[in-house]
Amino acid sequence: MNKHLLSISIALFGLILNNTSCSALSLDLEQSIQLALQNNRTIEQAIEDRSTAKWGLSEARRNAGPTFTWSVSGLRIGGRSYDNSRIAHYERGTTPYKSEFSHSFEVSMPLYTGGNLEGSIDSARYGLNASDLMVENSRQQIRYQTTEAYYTVLQCRSLINVRQEAVNTLQEHLNRVNIQYEEGVTAKSDVLASKVQLANEQQSLVTAESNYNKSIAALNNIIGMPTNTHLEIHDDLLYKKYDLSLEYCMNYALENRPDYIAARYSVMQAESEVKTAKSGSKPKVSASVEKDITGEGATFRQDHSGTWSAGLKAQWDIFDNGITSAKVKEAEASLRKAQSVENQAKENILLEVNNAYLDLKAAETNIKTTSAAVEIAEEDYMIAQMRYTEGIDTNLTVMDAQEKLTEARTNYYNALYTYNISKAQLDKAMGVPVNIDVPSYVKAEQEGKTSEKALEISKLQDENDYANKPFEK
Repeated sequence: MNKHLLSISIALFGLILNNTSCSALSLDLEQSIQLALQNNRTIEQAIEDRSTAKWGLSEARRNAGPTFTWSVSGLRIGGRSYDNSRIAHYERGTTPYKSEFSHSFEVSMPLYTGGNLEGSIDSARYGLNASDLMVENSRQQIRYQTTEAYYTVLQCRSLINVRQEAVNTLQEHLNRVNIQYEEGVTAKSDVLASKVQLANEQQSLVTAESNYNKSIAALNNIIGMPTNTHLEIHDDLLYKKYDLSLEYCMNYALENRPDYIAARYSVMQAESEVKTAKSGSKPKVSASVEKDITGEGATFRQDHSGTWSAGLKAQWDIFDNGITSAKVKEAEASLRKAQSVENQAKENILLEVNNAYLDLKAAETNIKTTSAAVEIAEEDYMIAQMRYTEGIDTNLTVMDAQEKLTEARTNYYNALYTYNISKAQLDKAMGVPVNIDVPSYVKAEQEGKTSEKALEISKLQDENDYANKPFEK
């Protein structure tokens, strides 16, 4: 069993044994993602779409095989054309009739369909390939949403700490102001202004705590846990350099984005449907063996007809009032739309990668800038506090310095949050794999492997493999 799943299972078992309200589920980012991948409804629906496509391919393939048909009828036949006793029937005022039962058996198999069966099979196969990739796309989307919710929790918790530090700092300052006021060094207005500043910061702390609780509920919702589950998250917002070029990220995206490759398969599927539509103007040939059994009883023992037939059947719709032509035009329009969707997907993906990359680099610069700003603001506050204590500067200067310090710390954690979220956005835009390596899947499919075999070949075994996949240049 996956080590993350094992640890999660143990934690969930503990929650069952204990009261959930007083027990905590300890999670890191990877464990949160694993829970979301197990419980998410979107992935569940994508898997069912894939199952639908799988059985659609099975249906298309089975249409090319033999079929066995049995039809039976039971009839009561009357009129003037029966045995010599019909005169007696008329004399008695009755109508002669007889009962007749017939059975017909036919085994048939298509031999040539003008490309109809081949086109249908190819269309279903490409549809299954697209469904495979859309399952992977759903997993990648859920990983991003979970990562975003996880880092939102870390951000909200960091902002609580910032607000708590501000409250503590203002409380200490208020205590000093009160002492100086009692000593007659400061004015009453300084005490009142310090109290107002502290009250405002206490309100900001309450808001920050509320935001944190809502972020926990949102994360619980994504990972499939009750919204009131208490989570213990020990990670912190950190900076880890993402050393990739924009050109590399774009090229990687075009090779790995599952929804883009699925759009390509949709184009191939549309091409197959054009081929299927064109088969309407071509003849169809099938092999057939038939046996008819007719008698006055429902059993197979009586056989008045004794007929059977074996051979070939051919059908060619010489004139169908333009139906085939209309179907071809319809399929060609669908093909052009699929090609447009593919081109649009490419353009959108490149835009997503570009924007996420620029956001990442901007956040990286902001981390350095805001980190330096925090150090400057801390020093500025200490100087303002010392100058006020010595009677050189005003209380307004101290509170202004404290506001700037809180703002600088908030900006620093927001920059860290934006950086990590932009990294997650870039991972999603590039198509960093969750379960399968898309190029390996495409290669296996092009070599003639079945969908199941291609999935097996392309499946990634360890989360560390796909976490480091983009860095393999």
